[in-house]
Amino acid sequence: MFIKKIKFEKHPLIGDSKSFVFSVPHRNNIGSGINYIVGKSGSGKTKFLEMFFLMPIDPTKPGNPRIDDNQYSIKLFDESCTEITSNPIAQEPAPVRRFKLKYSFIDGRKEPKKHYMFSSEETLSRDISGRQTKRKESVDRFKNKYEKDSRNSGKGEARFDSIMSEIGSVREDTGVVIVEEPEAFLDPINQKILLKRISEVAKEKQVFITTHSPYMVDWSYLCNGASIFKVNRPPESSESIVGAFCNAMVAEQINNPMKRQPHLKGVETKDIFFADKVFIVEGQEDVGLISRYLADNNMDYDFVFFGYGAGGADKIKNVLKLCSDLKILKVAALFDKESKDADRVLRYTFCFEKYAPAFQIEELVAEDIRDKFREDEKGKLERYKEGAFTEDGDLKQGKLGDDFKTKIKNILDYFKGDINDSIRDNSMSENESAV
Repeated sequence: MFIKKIKFEKHPLIGDSKSFVFSVPHRNNIGSGINYIVGKSGSGKTKFLEMFFLMPIDPTKPGNPRIDDNQYSIKLFDESCTEITSNPIAQEPAPVRRFKLKYSFIDGRKEPKKHYMFSSEETLSRDISGRQTKRKESVDRFKNKYEKDSRNSGKGEARFDSIMSEIGSVREDTGVVIVEEPEAFLDPINQKILLKRISEVAKEKQVFITTHSPYMVDWSYLCNGASIFKVNRPPESSESIVGAFCNAMVAEQINNPMKRQPHLKGVETKDIFFADKVFIVEGQEDVGLISRYLADNNMDYDFVFFGYGAGGADKIKNVLKLCSDLKILKVAALFDKESKDADRVLRYTFCFEKYAPAFQIEELVAEDIRDKFREDEKGKLERYKEGAFTEDGDLKQGKLGDDFKTKIKNILDYFKGDINDSIRDNSMSENESAV
């Protein structure tokens, strides 16, 4: 049995009438059953998970709100959208335990054990290419055990071996696996190997992962149907805003330019899953020139760029959709102006009308971020796009340069404004349409 949907009513941490739809294994696709729970430290990721897996809210615990006389309910639904539980009274056991849904909990934050038991047939390869010996799934996989003393290993290596062992020993009749911060103590290479192992399990089991690491998130799994739940905690607020993204088609549209431009697939693109403020531009030149302009003029900023750009103006709308679904608190986008391209104008208009004023959408007067040249039929260089910067990357004087300064100032002022002004209605998670 898998959990397809959860619905909160009058919940002191989530709010009233909030529903979320989870990914379940789909057609044996790798990673399809993964449900990421991400967010900044202290945003409430673990509490979000505990609400329906581990325990009811303890009002005496620091950081938890008082429940008083207000009753809240948590309702779970299976793959057929049939209600499988309700928990109307806060003091009752958590619904998953109450209804004995079989799940396995793996805590990556705990100290490694002193000893581990592994099958003598197993080898944990750390080949950088990602190749590794496939671990047996059967119950008798632990025959011919031998003892490994983790005290002879570093903490990271010992934790890696422990988590791999725990994942490999999940019972076949267990439908749900919860992994809490599996990246703890691990270097990036071992994080990638571990995620590969988890993604194989998620072909058949539903997996919930809480993580702070971009290395534990893979775009290809989102394309296969995995979901991301981003927990946002606005300043001076006890209620979390949970955004959900489980749109495989949009994920594929974001991922497509990364296939042609592999540098776009770096960890920088995945900062979006952990940030409160995101700035989206068209390409890598925009990121480079804007970053240098801010540094040269001692302009502080606390936003993150979406990777090295969205991969073109037509891709910005997909990233805006992702930011909107995740309910990222502040988002800005900057388009170049292209008067000769009617479709481009329509793209900007579409994004502006759909996402402003919740997001800050700006358009440069310049046709590109910098001047672009090409050879004409006679072999002479001609400028075919006029930018705000020269070809050498110097900001121009006059109209184009002044316009660039104004647009950047508008964006900086927006990011520095009260973050609560940007909070959008969270009355219903947008991923409920996936049911």
